[in-house]
Amino acid sequence: MALNKILYKGKTIFFNDWTNLKSPKDFAPKIEEGNDNTKYLVDLRKKDVLTLTDVTGSFTFGETIQWIKNAAKLAKPITKKSATVGLSTSKKILLNSLNSFTKSEVKAFDTIEEAKDWLVS
Repeated sequence: MALNKILYKGKTIFFNDWTNLKSPKDFAPKIEEGNDNTKYLVDLRKKDVLTLTDVTGSFTFGETIQWIKNAAKLAKPITKKSATVGLSTSKKILLNSLNSFTKSEVKAFDTIEEAKDWLVS
């Protein structure tokens, strides 16, 4: 399991690097890793998890969207704030739909720095 952490202004942010994933084959190991990471954090019974996901240059596929929906539902009870960067306008629309479906509030930002500032605020 590769759980990437960023220490920023005294707070821990869990970082998902999903950049430049172009096919379902590229996504498969990230989905497996994401499942493991989510289960690990749920098992710790944390309630204040901050997450940041960078999807710059990636394409989304049907099974990926379904995994995101399932992971968001599982992580919702432990997530304080969640942010993403690297979204095009059409992907931001998809994010709004996912937020509505999962009752999550993942916020999109243009830069990692903006996202980190919001997460720790």
